[in-house]
Amino acid sequence: RFCLSRGLGDVYKRQGGVITPEQRMAIKTDLDALPVVQSVFYESQSEAYTRFQERFKDSAIAQNVTADQLPESFRVKLKDPTQFAVVVSAFSGRPGVDVVQDQRSILEKFFKLLNVLRNGALLVGLFSVITAGLLISNTLRIAAFNRRRETGVMKLVGASSWSIQLPFLLEGIFSALIGWVFATGLLTGLKSVVDSK
Repeated sequence: RFCLSRGLGDVYKRQGGVITPEQRMAIKTDLDALPVVQSVFYESQSEAYTRFQERFKDSAIAQNVTADQLPESFRVKLKDPTQFAVVVSAFSGRPGVDVVQDQRSILEKFFKLLNVLRNGALLVGLFSVITAGLLISNTLRIAAFNRRRETGVMKLVGASSWSIQLPFLLEGIFSALIGWVFATGLLTGLKSVVDSK
């Protein structure tokens, strides 16, 4: 989506003054005529002000902005978003247009940040799994070492390797289940506390 704006304010203030109805109509007609454009939506200053007040209703900035400080604009949806250069070349510098803004470039930064955060979370999860595996392995070795006398007696009696290893496996499984139940209960309790606020 793109915003063709008769901009006001520090960045977009135009020296030539307010857009005329003829310029506005010509821009709308030319936008509709472009083959890359799917739909065009016009937003007046009063509509922009209403939307601004809804978005920033809890902010102090909303009380200091008036409708005539916000730009009227055309919001354009393209059939193929990669064709934004066509709109930029057709309308940049045109009378009545201060800026042709590609909102996708703003969102791309946001999506790049989300991708970095997702990859970071996956990396942390991978290290957590590796660490958990190493801790479990180490715990089982320590448990086997502490019971070396009992396992030695079981071997002398003629117990099979499976019957010697089974108690350690069951101990690991029960410990993991207890840890899982505890962690799940803790997370559920925290979620209910957060949701209740």
